[in-house]
Amino acid sequence: MTESAASEPSAPTSRRTAIVRLGVFVAICASFVLVAPQRARALLKSVKIGHRTVWLLVPAATPPRGGFPLVVALHWAGARGKSYVPAWESWYRDARAIVALPTALGTRWHSADRHHVLETVEYVRLHYRVDKRRIYLAGFSRGGSFTYAFGMDEASPFVAVAPMAAGLVSVWQTKRHFDVCIVHGADDRLVRPRRSAWMVPRLRRMGHHVEYFSVRGMGHRHDPRITPHVFRCLDRRYQQWRRHQRPTS
Repeated sequence: MTESAASEPSAPTSRRTAIVRLGVFVAICASFVLVAPQRARALLKSVKIGHRTVWLLVPAATPPRGGFPLVVALHWAGARGKSYVPAWESWYRDARAIVALPTALGTRWHSADRHHVLETVEYVRLHYRVDKRRIYLAGFSRGGSFTYAFGMDEASPFVAVAPMAAGLVSVWQTKRHFDVCIVHGADDRLVRPRRSAWMVPRLRRMGHHVEYFSVRGMGHRHDPRITPHVFRCLDRRYQQWRRHQRPTS
């Protein structure tokens, strides 16, 4: 899992590539939030998985049919799982999803952390009712780069991934095709947006469904207001399946 030193071309033109202002982006997101009838008391808790602390955001509501969706979210370099809580906590209750926030060994993700991420998934599935069709991986900055590595292989429990503000990475060809939701702040000066843009055609050539959003007004940060849209993108395939299951009148 390495960043490429190759030159970085400009953003590709595609019908699935969107460049939007943050305010407009948030307004669009609001129309897709799954709002519970009443806001239930939420639960933020820490658990030990192996020798590491994992933070869990768990709705107090009854699980939906089939179980809760699960989002495993990987923090940026130098942070911890708890550091990433604010980006998710204002959203997860209304969406009725569980968010698990593990911590990298030494606060920087490496290939050796993959086992811990998979252990986190297994722990949540053991202790909560989780819909295996809706297990997703998301990450920001270095966590976004390792979202590609940990989420997109043959044995992955994840059905969709959302790398945000990630760099150029090596992604191996697999027989599985994933939904990939790439988000990057257009004003990011730390990790240039063209790095994410360059990943889009590479992943599409491999057969993955890719949506790319360059958000104007956002720098190198995960603004909590984009979180509903990230989840909507991750949950796209499941929602399509649900629509096809509804009886027609």
